[in-house]
Amino acid sequence: MTLVESPLLMLPVHLSSEAAYNTRVDRLVAEKKAEVERVSKMPFDQQPIGAQIMFLDIGLPSPWLLNYVIGWLVLGLDDGRSLTGDVYCRWKDMPRKMLDRTYRRTIIANNQWTHWGELSRSSVQWFGDNTDYANALVRLAEEGREQLRSHRPSWRHCEVWLPPFGLECINWVEAIRQAKGRK
Repeated sequence: MTLVESPLLMLPVHLSSEAAYNTRVDRLVAEKKAEVERVSKMPFDQQPIGAQIMFLDIGLPSPWLLNYVIGWLVLGLDDGRSLTGDVYCRWKDMPRKMLDRTYRRTIIANNQWTHWGELSRSSVQWFGDNTDYANALVRLAEEGREQLRSHRPSWRHCEVWLPPFGLECINWVEAIRQAKGRK
């Protein structure tokens, strides 16, 4: 059962931080460059420019923001007077003990996003201070991250992506007023 009636934010949850991802990518690129140098018996910087460009096009993974998304946090309004959130994961990452999981073994079913859990309700003073809304949403994002970190050992370093600006930059008072008016 989902708690969010009016979504305000949908945040991706990544398997690791951007710094850890970039470290892995740098190590991968160094290994690939060494392999190219070993096969061609020529330093990478002395390779023809076309070969260098082809290596960069083929050898580099896409940016962190587009990779290793293990879940989504949907933050918004519940049916009452609180901010709350829902956590979504791929079906294949759900606990194996779930009865439904044993009957859905297709590739399509395994890659579907499904509701995994709820976050606690965060009461705020309605139409009060914009900073209260921003702080409540950040607290919910942190709670979602901690829930996912405790779910699987391989997720213990997962990170919730937050925008590069403070959430208080958004006029949450007006956003919530409009969201409540659409019900």
